[in-house]
Amino acid sequence: MSSAWILERGTDLGFVYAMIIGVVIVLLLVWLKRQR
Repeated sequence: MSSAWILERGTDLGFVYAMIIGVVIVLLLVWLKRQR
């Protein structure tokens, strides 16, 4: 799993946050499309 890789590279929190935000935005877009 990539969780261990994220824990080992704790200094790159900015990259991790950006990746999480990107996933959340994609999920929101898919959810909005299903609502229509």
